[in-house]
Amino acid sequence: MLSGQNSAIIAAEQYLLDHDRQVEVVPLIGGVPYHSPLLKPCGQQLRKALDRCEWRRPCCPVISNVNAQPYPDTVTPVQWLEQQLSQPVQWQRSLTYLTGHLSPIAIEIGPQSVLKNLLLENRYPAPVYAFDNRHDRAQLALVLGDNMAVKTDPEAVRHYETTLEVLNELGAGDKPMIVVLNKVDLVPEERRGALETLLAPHFSGRVVPMSVKEGNGEGDLLNACVEMLESRVRRARFLIPYTRSDLVAAMHSEGKVFSTEYVEEGTLLEAVLPVAFYNKLESFLADR
Repeated sequence: MLSGQNSAIIAAEQYLLDHDRQVEVVPLIGGVPYHSPLLKPCGQQLRKALDRCEWRRPCCPVISNVNAQPYPDTVTPVQWLEQQLSQPVQWQRSLTYLTGHLSPIAIEIGPQSVLKNLLLENRYPAPVYAFDNRHDRAQLALVLGDNMAVKTDPEAVRHYETTLEVLNELGAGDKPMIVVLNKVDLVPEERRGALETLLAPHFSGRVVPMSVKEGNGEGDLLNACVEMLESRVRRARFLIPYTRSDLVAAMHSEGKVFSTEYVEEGTLLEAVLPVAFYNKLESFLADR
């Protein structure tokens, strides 16, 4: 991979095309000359920000892009993080290090599967998975068994809590809710009940496990939605006198009007209204 000034990249591309008819050039539209000396000033700015951070020892070895070696335990990785912006990625050397310290499996954590494909092209001597790939996640669940489910469950709680924080910021945190455990087929069946139990204390709504792949959950979700709506709204017909056009306007703004008919006594409407507003209009019910 080449990175640098546009003019230099274009010249290098033309040279390669002129001297090797089998070469294939694929421009990467990124707009930033990553891992080249042009980014050295950016590395210096990054260093200032990193120096203000509190660093802790990682729980597993982290291989540096700069020298293809794990970060030393005795120092912070600030200097290597600064240098990696302006120095080439030592991919081949990192791969050699990984091969020499072989793990039972390799898992790419991040979007897409670029690193997985690179490992496969270099014939990495162990199974390789990309966590962003649904099929790979399913295979990992089988390979890792219950340990996978146990380690993933806390993430489900964390994702839920993050969603709840956003809802609270929007002023909707106190609204009734249904928590859908989507793609639950990725969790081993014997662990699904434990996942529901783990989530239950964190909210006062209903948990609906769902898997389109297995064809489960759609009916339960529909029933849960209907039950929630029925507890908060009422559907009925109302006869509103012509002198109370303000109530007709309020019904349109507060609820959903399905039909309107003008009769001798007034305006006949069929509507779904919030329970509180419905109670105020009980005296205008047409079917009493």
